[in-house]
Amino acid sequence: MLRKGPLQDLSWLRQLAIAAPERFQLRGFDIVVFAISPTNGRHEERFLYRLLAFDPSLGKPILSIDLEHDILGECCLSMQSGQDYSIIARYDEPPALADFRARAVSLAEASLPEAPSLPPLRGPARKRKRI
Repeated sequence: MLRKGPLQDLSWLRQLAIAAPERFQLRGFDIVVFAISPTNGRHEERFLYRLLAFDPSLGKPILSIDLEHDILGECCLSMQSGQDYSIIARYDEPPALADFRARAVSLAEASLPEAPSLPPLRGPARKRKRI
């Protein structure tokens, strides 16, 4: 079950700013998929590929499916939602981006609710009291 609330890991902010993501929608959620290319400045980057699912009412991702290197340097497919984190699969060699994308989209379809949450209702505007 998908844990409600935005991701606690905020590394996506920096990564999304430097990546060239593919964007599309899935059941009303904004989805971005991107690769993180290693460079001299980012040679120790944990993530290789990411799929982020944004809830439009929050403006933040509620689900992240990642191909990453764990602390032992092994390649694994992981999923984060809220504060929950789980490893889905391990790989000897990282799959191609297209293979990651296909599996990540399938996992997102199985994990996301049927529709995004509704934005909080706002009551009628109140007048300020003048002092």
